[in-house]
Amino acid sequence: MFSRIGEIDTLNEKYQAQVYIEARWSSDIGKLTLTADQYRQLNEGNSVTVLKYGEANWTPELFVENAVGELKEVIRYTLKKNNNQRDYQNVEICERRDVKGTFWEKLELHHFPSDVQELTVSVASSYYDDKVLLQKDEHHLSCINREAFVDQQEWLLYEHVGAQTRFTVEYPFRDENDNKEEKRRSIFSATCHAGSLTFLNQHYTNVQPDDYYVLIDRYVLIGLFSIYVLLHIIMIIWLFIVPFKIHRQMKLEDVKYKKLLRAKFKAVVRTVEITNDFRNIIVDNPLVQKNYL
Repeated sequence: MFSRIGEIDTLNEKYQAQVYIEARWSSDIGKLTLTADQYRQLNEGNSVTVLKYGEANWTPELFVENAVGELKEVIRYTLKKNNNQRDYQNVEICERRDVKGTFWEKLELHHFPSDVQELTVSVASSYYDDKVLLQKDEHHLSCINREAFVDQQEWLLYEHVGAQTRFTVEYPFRDENDNKEEKRRSIFSATCHAGSLTFLNQHYTNVQPDDYYVLIDRYVLIGLFSIYVLLHIIMIIWLFIVPFKIHRQMKLEDVKYKKLLRAKFKAVVRTVEITNDFRNIIVDNPLVQKNYL
């Protein structure tokens, strides 16, 4: 979740943001190093919050790949036992981290002044994909808080957030006797989109008149003005056909995103109505709860 988008610096290709990242994996309860009280709470079906879980237990060792400088991170872990009888010994671990800082992003200016910029946060693991594979959580949609956006006068922030997994190929260092095989590392990226609202206005001042301009015939001036107007009409048509097409596509993505949220919310409501025995309903995304409950 993009909690807050700060200043977008197109010149230096970076932006400021505060994001909330969740990562989930499962582990056998016998492999966890916990206190007796924490084991008791898990066996009773309660959720347990562990602040220093990573000091004594395995974690995927996640990090933000496109961070610029040092980030401010607050990491906590939540454990809950699986209610499924077949996997009752499995515990779901959820790593929650609040990240605040500056992120690098290649900002495009192909359709200036009406570009749509991608603002991405990329998360990677220190392990290769043979041990850790980062994938999109289909049960929890990524989202963005558009109300906490600093540059609202210059940028239009779209509601939908895209997510994808890509891979990078690396050749780790090995001894001379070992075979140098390539290794792949999975990188998960969440991307929001911002459309530019600023048009470039150049004003030329202190232009001194020249005697030759006095001799220009008025018909020549009319011709030049007509060409000037024609060029602007052509530019407006081009803006509508090429760059603004991207803005229209972003609006359509927002509509699809809202329909998907409503469908998921209705599915949850139907499930609650059918299974009245289950009273504990956890809403992981407060922003979705605010907009649609």
